[in-house]
Amino acid sequence: MKKFFGIILCITLVLGFAGCNIQPRMGAGNLVIATSGDYELLLRDFLYFVGEGRSQTESQLEQLGFFDFDEYWTDIIDEETGRVVFDELKEHALNQAKMSFTLYMYARSLGYSYDPEVIAEIQEAVNNAVLSFNLPTRTGERGFYETNYVTAAEIVETFKMLSTTDVFQASLRDAQSASDTEVLNFYNDPENAAMVESLRGITVAHILVTFDEEAEDEEANREEVAALAESILARLEAGENFGELVRAYSEDIASVEDEGQYYISTATNFVPEFMEWVFLIAEEGDFGIVETGHGLHIMHLVRRDTFEDMQTSRFLPIDGYELPALRDVIEHQSFLTEMDAILASIEREWVVNEDLFNRVGFDVYARQR
Repeated sequence: MKKFFGIILCITLVLGFAGCNIQPRMGAGNLVIATSGDYELLLRDFLYFVGEGRSQTESQLEQLGFFDFDEYWTDIIDEETGRVVFDELKEHALNQAKMSFTLYMYARSLGYSYDPEVIAEIQEAVNNAVLSFNLPTRTGERGFYETNYVTAAEIVETFKMLSTTDVFQASLRDAQSASDTEVLNFYNDPENAAMVESLRGITVAHILVTFDEEAEDEEANREEVAALAESILARLEAGENFGELVRAYSEDIASVEDEGQYYISTATNFVPEFMEWVFLIAEEGDFGIVETGHGLHIMHLVRRDTFEDMQTSRFLPIDGYELPALRDVIEHQSFLTEMDAILASIEREWVVNEDLFNRVGFDVYARQR
């Protein structure tokens, strides 16, 4: 079910942004916004990428606590031309639409087509989105679309284009295959060291002891806590059980059940001092003490993933995602390289319908009058 949420969101945004005429007649979606030889890029395809870009941007702004989207999109970034942020989005969306349509035509020339099951699901989602607006002839309030509509049928055609390119790229991706020798060579190549380390999971354990911020004698408290940390470290180095000492002393409640252990990667969002000790200072098996804003951490680098471990994907509980297998990364890089070559070989020059392009705006009333 989750995979439909993004589809429904994009459909709803395109319908709401572009306007939708649910009557069975031609809408504005088939207006030509750019041409390249006999290729015609349609307004509906361009609007999809405008809607997708706008949706993603506004979602990010909401996460930052910013909700005045009118102000954001209409903020002037070039006083001389009057260019606003929304114009930047339009340029980016137009380039995406050109590339997507060109790739679609290339895929079609190779015999690829859309996935009928995907389009059936899209059609159902579009129908539900149209019904949700509950308007007899149109949706949206922007002036340009008062007389120019994008129909539900036109939106489905856009998704047929997107599905066709998805089918083609999935086929190309599946065709990639890295041999065992290639995987080993990639792992051992010094040029790949940074990437390999980013794919390596590390198990680290710690015992956290904190300073008393309300202590009458702050210096004495710091000395007392430091002495405790040193004594715990000495006991660990003497061979005492780490888990037992975690349960006895650690103030990091979240890790007590796991004997103080975390499975992390270079992308894990822990404090810098903690990460520096794990990834730049310690060797496997080392103990040490690290001070952070949380207090003193008595550390133990338990284990680094080996080459054998990295043959499969591994889940990072603290981050909530998987570290991919080395082979998957190599094959993905190979796919991207081949895709770049294809896109470079089919790149075309386009002539844009500037009048139509300029009439698509965030503040269309202002542009119209």
